[in-house]
Amino acid sequence: MRKTFVVRALARWSAAALCTAFAFSTASQAVAQPNGGACCTPNPNGVITCTVTTQEECARGGGVFRGGACDPNPCIVSAPTGACCFLTNSGVTGCEVLTAAVCTQRGGLFRGVGTTCTATVCGARGACCFQVPGTPLPACQIYNEAQCSLAHGVFRGANTVCDPNPCVTTAPTGACCIVTAGGVNCSIRTQANCTADNGTWQGPNTACANDRCVPRGACCANNNPAGTPACFITTASGCAAAGGTYQGDNSSCANVTCPAAPRGACCIDGIAGRLCQILSPEQCAHATGGTYLGDNTMCTATSCPSEPRGACCARTAAGTIGCFITTAANCQAAGGNYLGDNTICANSSCPTPPPTGACCTPLTADPIGCRVVTEAQCREIQGVWQGVNSACNPNPCGRPTGACCIDGFAGVLCQVLTEAQCAAATGGRYLGDGSVCTEDSCPRPDPTGACCAPNNPTTTGCIVTTEARCRELQGSWRGPNSACSLEICVPRGACCLPISPNTNGGCVNLTPAQCRERGGDYRGDGTSCGPDSCPRPVRGACCLPLATSGGAICVVLSPEDCHDRQGDYRGDGTPCTSTTCPRPEPRGACCFVNTDPANGVRCEVLTAAVCRERGGHYAGNGTVCGNEICAPRGACCNPTLSTNVARCVVTTAETCRRIGGTYQGDGTTCGPDHPCPEPEARGACCFQTPAPGATPCAVITAARCREIGGNYLGDNTVCRPESCPRRCACDWDNDGDVDATDLMAFVNDWVAGHGDFDHDGDTDTTDLTGFIGCFVSHPASCGNGLIAPNPPEIGRPVKGPTPAPLPRR
Repeated sequence: MRKTFVVRALARWSAAALCTAFAFSTASQAVAQPNGGACCTPNPNGVITCTVTTQEECARGGGVFRGGACDPNPCIVSAPTGACCFLTNSGVTGCEVLTAAVCTQRGGLFRGVGTTCTATVCGARGACCFQVPGTPLPACQIYNEAQCSLAHGVFRGANTVCDPNPCVTTAPTGACCIVTAGGVNCSIRTQANCTADNGTWQGPNTACANDRCVPRGACCANNNPAGTPACFITTASGCAAAGGTYQGDNSSCANVTCPAAPRGACCIDGIAGRLCQILSPEQCAHATGGTYLGDNTMCTATSCPSEPRGACCARTAAGTIGCFITTAANCQAAGGNYLGDNTICANSSCPTPPPTGACCTPLTADPIGCRVVTEAQCREIQGVWQGVNSACNPNPCGRPTGACCIDGFAGVLCQVLTEAQCAAATGGRYLGDGSVCTEDSCPRPDPTGACCAPNNPTTTGCIVTTEARCRELQGSWRGPNSACSLEICVPRGACCLPISPNTNGGCVNLTPAQCRERGGDYRGDGTSCGPDSCPRPVRGACCLPLATSGGAICVVLSPEDCHDRQGDYRGDGTPCTSTTCPRPEPRGACCFVNTDPANGVRCEVLTAAVCRERGGHYAGNGTVCGNEICAPRGACCNPTLSTNVARCVVTTAETCRRIGGTYQGDGTTCGPDHPCPEPEARGACCFQTPAPGATPCAVITAARCREIGGNYLGDNTVCRPESCPRRCACDWDNDGDVDATDLMAFVNDWVAGHGDFDHDGDTDTTDLTGFIGCFVSHPASCGNGLIAPNPPEIGRPVKGPTPAPLPRR
């Protein structure tokens, strides 16, 4: 996980090194000044600087307050070291014991804290694939893992080889977006074929799916670890998924200023406890132990309380045992011995480690033959210890070194090694004990590459040789590190591709066969594409009408093609942009009241502006003339049957009549000036069943129920399946016969508690057995012709499935 620069700086120090610095600063710092003291603050480069300030200002700036003075500097600590693998100027892999920060600055690969430079620390050797600038195909060299990583290559595995070459693969394919007259088409092609057709390649192994060819633009999002608003190019849907703000199709991040992200106080783990810094929520989330205190919060002396601390004994980077003040958790992480909360470092707190010195080791243990270890460690590897504080440089073990020429990724390289090390290196040639590397020690051979010569005996007409040898053979050299393939020596030349509605034509470098396949005009072997290679006809932006939306699509065509398609030609050389073919102004129905009352209201489809200029009333974008769009409107009192409350809506007189309402007049509105009368009470009315599929019950007034000879069940009652008796008890769906639909309808109502077949006030098993008895042996009165005539305006036929049962009363 990425960290802020403060956390990156803190992470470079080991807990043991911190203790040493704190013990030193505690013992030697000056008396604190009356108004402040030393404050250790990391800068963006990870360096801890010391300034004298107050404790409050120190916390506000994200520092650690030490008190006292800055001389001697209480902020200086030593960083842990380890093996660092890097490429030397001669191109071979070198190794030094450095800090992680210095290793990164030198472009090296840090192998971990406490590691040493051994023969295997930089990894196994094997094939490494990497790209050489200026060449189309990747190169292959035998490197160790560190060399391959530093060369930005892909390591193929230990002991792999470069013959056969594992780096040369067929050209990958991917989605290609091509603009046509009908829109944007997507097809799977190689990058070269996509470019030849003026398409936009989406990358290797991409597929034509979802929004691959959807327009893209700039997106502002605040979810980056740096805390600043990030701008990236994506689709509108992709921007929404990232929680960002889309800036429009084809917009660029170069022209977009994204709004600032919120910031506030954040508590993080520091070298002396919990620190408080002003960060964004994202920065705080990526910091070690980060806790965000809210937007616009400030750091105070009590914002981030620290854990208890005490003395800790742990091994330093130099191999000695040191004491420092830290938390119990940090002490345990450093492999130290925590002496308890609030303990201090004393002279006798930590034991002294055993001394170290040079140890001459057997050849199988170390090619150099010398290590700096303790006497006990030297005996364990059957070595000969050279005494306290003895060193391996100069080498006391009698293993001479000299210049060694080895094969590197840029040619033959020189490095000072032992004879055994040189023999183990790829192509190693030892120049003798005591020899040194000079510019002339290991001359580099001329680079090789593919050579196409008329007299080459190979099947492809190609051999790999130097450029000078290729000229001697009167051949054509394809460049350093190029490889022979089936088509590398096939003659090529400029090919003028035809212009069609789906392609823009143009000039590409192809073989004669490839040019013929695409219907192109081959200009000859060895010709190249230039400004005048393929004269292009006059073309420009053409706005083609779209019948569906009333807008237009822009396509680059010739004036003739644009005219044949009934388009609007915008001029020679004009490109298609977002403003080339503006969309027409929206239109809708416009109502005009004629002066002659006999002619009524006239309607035309116009723009809103033209409608207002002519004194009409605009009905809205997309509306059309008809369906009473221009009919006068007024208040309509429409009784709502379910609530017995008069409802008022503004509509036309015809619509009011259709819904059974009372029209209050043209131009009237719903309000106190036109109150609707309270409706007459309504309730369930049972009457003779109408046509098949109807119901024998309706909610109407008591007077209307009496008019049709029905049985009124009372005000505010509702119609339920068991409300009204049937002429045939088991004709449950009232369709005039007894069949499977009646059985299904009854079972549904019985399960829902509305199957009171015997009218005893409840739904139980007697209702089920009674209905089944009637269903199996129904009386003669349950045959055809059960349904009585339909009362006027009551009971419309029921269509579709049986409605969901109502709650039981």
